[in-house]
Amino acid sequence: MKLTLGILTLSVMLTTVSHANDKIEEFIDGECLPKNAYHLLDKITDIDCTKNADDSVVVTIGDKAGLMSKQGKWLAEPKYNYILGEFYQGLTVVKNMDDKYGFMDKTGKIVIPFKYTDAWNFTDEMGLAQVKLDKESKWGFINPSDKMVIAPKYDFVYALISENLFTAYRDGKAGFIDKTGKEVIAFDYDEALPFIDGLAMVGKGDKYGFINTKGQVVIPLIYDFALNFENGVAVVAKAEKYGLIDKTGKSITALAYDDMLYAGEDAYVVVQNGKVGYIDISGKPLTKIIYDDVGLFSEGLAVVCLKQKCGYIDITGKEIIKTKYDMATSFSGGKADVWLDGKDLQIDKAGKIIQ
Repeated sequence: MKLTLGILTLSVMLTTVSHANDKIEEFIDGECLPKNAYHLLDKITDIDCTKNADDSVVVTIGDKAGLMSKQGKWLAEPKYNYILGEFYQGLTVVKNMDDKYGFMDKTGKIVIPFKYTDAWNFTDEMGLAQVKLDKESKWGFINPSDKMVIAPKYDFVYALISENLFTAYRDGKAGFIDKTGKEVIAFDYDEALPFIDGLAMVGKGDKYGFINTKGQVVIPLIYDFALNFENGVAVVAKAEKYGLIDKTGKSITALAYDDMLYAGEDAYVVVQNGKVGYIDISGKPLTKIIYDDVGLFSEGLAVVCLKQKCGYIDITGKEIIKTKYDMATSFSGGKADVWLDGKDLQIDKAGKIIQ
């Protein structure tokens, strides 16, 4: 699906840039602090740190990563290429300077050696981690004891586990396996997505439909395009016209739009004749299709742009902040970056300038 929603991409880019400008460079008393707030490490300027859920912190100095406690004590000296830092099953993925992957525990100890050429983190749902033994090898799964539970024979496996099933690809075909490696749904499809709301999108040739967890076709493969369900609704298309269906396959809207995208908050962005607007999950219009560009909803508000000026609407479609800015980003933490007459400003959700 070719998206025509320019500001959506721009908004994501600007958010990323904003975060990069706020680069965290110090770590004292369990907190990541903005650059120059304090000088625990006066002589080192190329420092970055990411706080984990358990209050430990991945600290990167130059091109080497280490793990630090919230008291500022090294748990693992900065000598690794990469430490993911989010711990599942008590472990996190680590990459050494030789580009080999292993796993570290919360004390900083390497408990699964550096022998894998690629690896994903463990999941709490399945208690398994995807790994590769060789660059040209297939994906398999290990448990926290480093036992290979599912043999490495898959070309690709979605990291998302849903309905206790992994979506996997082997020899160009897609199917579904459980945590023991049993192939629950045969590898008969050319494409497949993970299960959501009890259904998964599958494709054969250039047609798409939906199956249930028993492998039964619930919605026939009749569409030229389909996305997985979100809150009981899915985007589908025929002849490059998009609409919504429910889980029985019944049409919620006609296939009348040139493009569609889930916008969050049970709303969808729709495109018609080069203009953009919103509908709700029932297909009811939230706004007229009049905007030049729009964004996704974040914290109850979405960016909308009309005649090269941007503002914000709420989930009912009401304009909350007038379209007067030259550029605007999505809200995060109650704040958004906007540009007006060449000035970079920050506003709150009432439109008040706070920076």
